[in-house]
Amino acid sequence: MRSAQNKKRSVAKARQDKIDAQVTQAHQAYIDQARSHLDKIQTTLTKLAAIASTELLQRIEIEGYIKHAERQIDQIERRVIKGEVIPHEEKVFSLFEPHTEWISKGKAGVPVELGVKVCILEDQHQFILHHHVMENKPMIRLQYP
Repeated sequence: MRSAQNKKRSVAKARQDKIDAQVTQAHQAYIDQARSHLDKIQTTLTKLAAIASTELLQRIEIEGYIKHAERQIDQIERRVIKGEVIPHEEKVFSLFEPHTEWISKGKAGVPVELGVKVCILEDQHQFILHHHVMENKPMIRLQYP
């Protein structure tokens, strides 16, 4: 992956076609290596299931990570090799906190953040009266006189 990232940063404008081919080739090598790791994981899981009864929760967790890996491979293939634009709804910003969202703040300095939007209502003394987690909801700005 590091090789693909370094090739993508090249500044030579005259050889852009060659650089694009190298980037695609580096990403394809990365995808091939990831698929070989996934195949090894699948083989190991089937062998473990045959030999010993692995705990169901551990197996479910591993299978969840396999699904994440397959989705990432698919998105890399579609974006880099096929040149597609991935819709925002399909993008994942955190494997460990899947509720994480892309928050466009529209401010100078830090225009975007990753996290979850929270609506907080305070009184005039800054005591919190109410809060609400706003997952997958647009942010509404209210101004009081």
